[in-house]
Amino acid sequence: MFRTSVVVALGLLLASLASVSAQQGPYKFELNKTYRYQTVTTTEMLQDFGGQSFTMSTESRQYARLVADALLPDGSYHIVQTLDSMRTAIESPMGTQQAGKESDGTTSSFVMRPDGKIVHRDSSGGADGVGALAQSFQSSSGMLALMTGAEFAPGKSWVAVTVDTAGKGDDPMITTRTMTYTVQGTKSIGGRECHEIAFKGSTTMHGTMEQQGMKLSMQMEGSDTGTLYFDAKAGLMVESTTKGTADMNIGLEGGGMGNGTSSISTNSVTRHIPD
Repeated sequence: MFRTSVVVALGLLLASLASVSAQQGPYKFELNKTYRYQTVTTTEMLQDFGGQSFTMSTESRQYARLVADALLPDGSYHIVQTLDSMRTAIESPMGTQQAGKESDGTTSSFVMRPDGKIVHRDSSGGADGVGALAQSFQSSSGMLALMTGAEFAPGKSWVAVTVDTAGKGDDPMITTRTMTYTVQGTKSIGGRECHEIAFKGSTTMHGTMEQQGMKLSMQMEGSDTGTLYFDAKAGLMVESTTKGTADMNIGLEGGGMGNGTSSISTNSVTRHIPD
């Protein structure tokens, strides 16, 4: 039961472990228009639980949408995001498993400045456990990227720090990302003239989550590199690709089954789905 719960939790977690952040632009949302994104993530993991080592691989496909339903007086957007579908295939010594369906329809809303800075967040639609993780990762998995202070000229760089909190209680899941972005030039993506921006940085995560009636504690440290493509004329994130590695410690609180460790490598691609 413990190992199955960990596998499911990791499948959802790693579907968006590799994430992107970058901004300037600024973002230009049309009110009440739906912006759809697909994220495909593959992972390879070496795990050790209770002294037993095994390998696991996952492939996840996530479909999500953003709708800006209000423009606030200060120019910020109120945005509703919905995780329409998330399917993760997990290959492990226990065979093939499918996870993610329980997160379908998860929604949250937030207020975002035109530079991509999220200044307020409200959540709904299952804010505990896996639902909270899905919300948190959905919001930072390449659909949006922080670009405060960015200049879209070749060779220009900036640093962005994002902090995301998911779940409730005294020890929510907190994810912190520090990324350095460097403009490489321009490239046509899907018929759009985009700024090509390379990035690299670190990700940390710590906190607890409820999964199948058990309380799991997690700590993670990782690094990411990748490239994103931003259409400044349209104010739209068009595509982002990420490669990442991470080391994670997982514990079952009150279960007496000890801790586990994971070494993880990920590849992730997020793309805007045209109308």
